[in-house]
Parts: sequence; C-alpha cells; structure tokens
Amino acid sequence: YSMRSRALIEQGKLSEAVPELEQVLRIEPQHAAANINLAWILLNTSQLDACIAHCTRVLEKESQGANAAAIFNNRGGAWCFKGQFEKCHSELFCARTVKCILGLIVIFMLTSELA
Repeated sequence: YSMRSRALIEQGKLSEAVPELEQVLRIEPQHAAANINLAWILLNTSQLDACIAHCTRVLEKESQGANAAAIFNNRGGAWCFKGQFEKCHSELFCARTVKCILGLIVIFMLTSELA
C-alpha cells in the first residue's frame, strides 16, 4: 500500500492515494511517511479541517523529531490557508524548534500567494 500510494502521489493522483495511505495507517498507525503524506494531500486538496484533525491526532502521539516537524508544517499550512495566521505562525515555530526549516519555505510560499 505504501509503495502504491507513493506511485500515485508521483503521478499527481492524490485522491487515489488517500485510501492506500489509510490502509497503511490501519496496519501501522505510526507509519511516518504515510502520516506525513496523508497530511500533505489533505492540505494540498484544500481539506483543511481534515488536515488539522489528522495532524493533531499524529502529534498527540509524537511531537518531537523530523517527522513531527513535517506534521507541524502541514498543520501550519492548513491554518494559513484558513487565514488563521497566528496559529500558522505558532505551528511553524513549533516545526522550527524540532529542527525543520520547511516552515519558513511554506510561510513564504503562502504569503507570496496571498499578496
């Protein structure tokens, strides 16, 4: 399921990758790549509330390290798209404190699009 989801993502078939990722997570709920990819897909298909909820569930179990940083970034991106910039900033700060610079890229991209 994991390899199939990766192939679908690479082909741009995001909605088709979701059930594959969900199957991976049923088998292994803490699968880092599946959690990150699902959060990213939810963010990039404008399923912002679902992205925030998914990221929150993941962060309740693991809130440190590179995987958590990616999850904070995705949740921060969702808050930005919802116009909740204070929450966005807070999430991206959390991502930065767990050694991830992606948050700076995400906020730059989002603010550039909004300008």
